[in-house]
Amino acid sequence: MSVRKEFVRVLADKVVAELVEQEMIAVPDGLDLREPVFEVMEQEASLEDRLNDEVRVLLNQYQDQMKASGASLALPPFQLITTMRES
Repeated sequence: MSVRKEFVRVLADKVVAELVEQEMIAVPDGLDLREPVFEVMEQEASLEDRLNDEVRVLLNQYQDQMKASGASLALPPFQLITTMRES
């Protein structure tokens, strides 16, 4: 995750506090929104890491084909895909 988990928790707490303070949401007594908001924000923050992992796996699978076809990661994505398909 590009952002530390502790920072996401602090941010979630502040978001909930600000929404309540600005009276943008009404929270029933006994309901703590901080944890559900934290979980959603954490999932969003870790999305980039999961996507990077998937891309790394795909690049590893096709690295030999890319080398053989002369494809380079410096190429624009569309041209990279086209180059790989042609070989």
